[in-house]
Amino acid sequence: EEEDGEEEEEETTTSLRLISRVETRSTLRCLHTLRISGSKRDVLVVGSDSGNFSILDFEHHDSSDPASRSTNINVAPKILHCPPFGKVGCRRDTPGQYLAVDPRGRACMVASVEKRKLVYVVNRDAAGSVTLASPLEAHRPRTIVFDLAGVDNGYDNPIFA
Repeated sequence: EEEDGEEEEEETTTSLRLISRVETRSTLRCLHTLRISGSKRDVLVVGSDSGNFSILDFEHHDSSDPASRSTNINVAPKILHCPPFGKVGCRRDTPGQYLAVDPRGRACMVASVEKRKLVYVVNRDAAGSVTLASPLEAHRPRTIVFDLAGVDNGYDNPIFA
């Protein structure tokens, strides 16, 4: 204890814990969380070299395998959508290198290094399941993308920079 009466700073420690491991047999190129409007849970948007991007939700499941190493939390990914948008492989003109999500959870944009960009509008149907609209093309000729971000502009149309 210090005698001058100064308050001691409390140390907080943070640790990461593995709760699920999934073999994809692909190269994951981008990853982002998405909270769809009116939802209390986040879903994971993943871009890979498969020419698709996936929207995944993680569900709890019971492991009846006594040899299971994980005794705390067991989760399994559930593929909600996996729309194709280009050729297989990491190409400079195939979208999937960059991914951005609208902060309000209304849309996500998938972009390539050169020119091609696709915007997917994300909604929920009457049953509460996630739906994707057909992709909107937002191609820009003679451009190179270094990074991609969703811009919060209130309730106007989603903007990506």
